[in-house]
This record gives sequence, structure tokens and C-alpha cells, in this order.
Amino acid sequence: MAEDFEEAVRVGMALLENGAVRLSPERVEEIVEIFREGTRLEGLFWEMGLLHHEKMATSAMGISK
Repeated sequence: MAEDFEEAVRVGMALLENGAVRLSPERVEEIVEIFREGTRLEGLFWEMGLLHHEKMATSAMGISK
């Protein structure tokens, strides 16, 4: 990995860890749930794109599923 990327990750982690200690456990749990839902939706987004791509590819080849 590039050194500037690694440094950005280190800085970002430090910011998150320093900020998290100031939050209540309830707020941390809310943020965790937001992250979970966001990653779930992102996974669905990419899956939808992949399925569409596969459908278009098989359609172009004259293959029906």
C-alpha cells in the first residue's frame, strides 16, 4: 500500500478512537447499527449491479435463465 494511504488510515483510526471515548455506550451502539445498515445496503447495491451485469451478459449471448 502507498505510504500516504497508510498514514491516512492511521490518522483516521486515531480520530475515531479518540472521539469514541467521549460517546455514551448508547450512542456507540446507535452508530454501530447505522454502520451495519449502511454496509448491508451497500452489499445489496453491489449485488444488484452484479446480477444486472450477469443478466445483460447472458442476454447478449442468447442464454436464458
